[in-house]
Amino acid sequence: MKLLLRAYVLLVAALVVASPAVAKTVYIVAIVPSDVGKVYITGNDPVLGMWNPHVAEMKADGTKRIFAIDAPKGAKVSYKFTLGSWDREALGEDGLPLTDNYTLTIGDQLYYQHVIPGFKGDPTQTVYVAAIVPDGTGPVYITGSTPALGPWNPHAVEMARDGKYRVYAFTAPRGTGLEYKFTLGSWATEALGSDGKPHQENYRLIVGAQQIYETNIAGFKSTP
Repeated sequence: MKLLLRAYVLLVAALVVASPAVAKTVYIVAIVPSDVGKVYITGNDPVLGMWNPHVAEMKADGTKRIFAIDAPKGAKVSYKFTLGSWDREALGEDGLPLTDNYTLTIGDQLYYQHVIPGFKGDPTQTVYVAAIVPDGTGPVYITGSTPALGPWNPHAVEMARDGKYRVYAFTAPRGTGLEYKFTLGSWATEALGSDGKPHQENYRLIVGAQQIYETNIAGFKSTP
């Protein structure tokens, strides 16, 4: 009897080891601009089209696009979003083209959510950058990471004057992530932050997230 029981236990253990991992369902959610239509997900799984950008359409729910995938627990899934072609691939949450795929491990969590500010090839939109400067400030320049802003030439793009405001308008594709700074015409006269201290990081914006970006400037380097 003991030998029979032991053989049964060994058989059950062998079946458990040999059985495939239990499939788990995860939900991938993309939040997109309100005027976006069909969105596709593609990746390294057959249900995701094996990197075909026009196979797996996501379910629309307002500004959300949702896709459920079943795979064995522990499986690693890589994926991206498109509007149906690689020419219309989604931008990253920072508004820049993705250099790496999104990745997840099945079973780590139930929902994976991404904010998509735009897609490659999106139409251009106008953005207004406004700086509020101290009384008596002369010409103020804006410079940044796109040709419309210099780029990074501290004396190339003068902002329009309107009282304490200095304003500059430019166009760029929706969803594009940009960085910029303000000067009086040179890096030696770069703008200070609202706390009066040197602004260590660049200002950032994503085209389409809002139309007007306003900054309070307490002063400039090398000025009283």
